Amino acid sequence: TKSNRRLQVFTNLGNMYLLAVQDLRENRGKEKGMLPSSLFQGWQDGEKVLGLFDFEEQAGKNRGLYFATVGGQIKKTMAAEYDTRMKRIAAIKLRQGDEVQSIWLDNGGASILCISKKGMSIRFDADTVPENGRVTAGVKAMALGPGDGIICAVQWKDEIGEVVVISERGYG
Repeated sequence: TKSNRRLQVFTNLGNMYLLAVQDLRENRGKEKGMLPSSLFQGWQDGEKVLGLFDFEEQAGKNRGLYFATVGGQIKKTMAAEYDTRMKRIAAIKLRQGDEVQSIWLDNGGASILCISKKGMSIRFDADTVPENGRVTAGVKAMALGPGDGIICAVQWKDEIGEVVVISERGYG
């Protein structure tokens, strides 16, 4: 990435931070890096980076950006909606206690696969996810029982072979 670029940093708490590459210091060897709280104003406890994008370089502004939450919501928004000069914006509206599980740029896959903590899964056409505005919650991707949550959500190309699921205790 060139030093005059701006990176969009997406977090599990539904925020998007804008990071100018020129604001990053270069480290060598065993030097310590910078904490996100020192880079981003308003960084919250428990916030984690889930996605880092340079929409200009990837011609990504014309592509969809998918969000999947632990609570079973999914949302598609055009990446151009996140082209802003503000340092921090809400990227997705989250329900109380929910958080973003994964974020990805539309890769042209035909399906989306969601897998839950309790072993349930669903696969559906990517075209069925409606395009929403920036500060919306999206739509229900998967009905979840008590104590369950999405642990994996990916866009799936039909020509890819098989999915292997292995439990905590090694069962597959």
